[in-house]
Amino acid sequence: MAVGQVAGPHAGLAAADVVHGWLSDHVPGTHGAPTPASSQPAPAQPAGQPADPGAKDRGSDPHSRGEYWYDQLTGIIKSVTAELEQEFHAEAQRTLRVLAAAIDLFKDRVATTPGVEIEYERLCLEFQQDIWPGKFSEASAKVTADLTALQQQVHNATAAADQVAVLAGQATRL
Repeated sequence: MAVGQVAGPHAGLAAADVVHGWLSDHVPGTHGAPTPASSQPAPAQPAGQPADPGAKDRGSDPHSRGEYWYDQLTGIIKSVTAELEQEFHAEAQRTLRVLAAAIDLFKDRVATTPGVEIEYERLCLEFQQDIWPGKFSEASAKVTADLTALQQQVHNATAAADQVAVLAGQATRL
């Protein structure tokens, strides 16, 4: 009825038909119920008669109890929610497969070109030292210090060899 008030009477009737069709497919016992499009408003009751003539029989009709309709609505909501969860899960799986294929394609096209490992090492060295100083900074600093010490020892050995050569030259003159 609210749809009919907003979008006109035909939109409300069409929406009610869709809802009734869905209910008749998913809720047992609603196949014979009239659709809102085909039902007519009930005539006004005379003042002397009760507003609902079947009110005293309603306790025996299971469809008239609120618990029944609550259970039916809860079951429908759980069913629809389960269907939606399955579809969302399936869509997420499809999305993951597409992303995995894109990553593989990127890796194959970009990361396996010649010389990329050398460029990667050159590009990442500074960041590796910042992120993992224990693995990269100390080791490279130690190698640099060792090379400097080795060069100093070579220089000292060369100076000592020169002094030995000078002393040997002096000794031969004597």
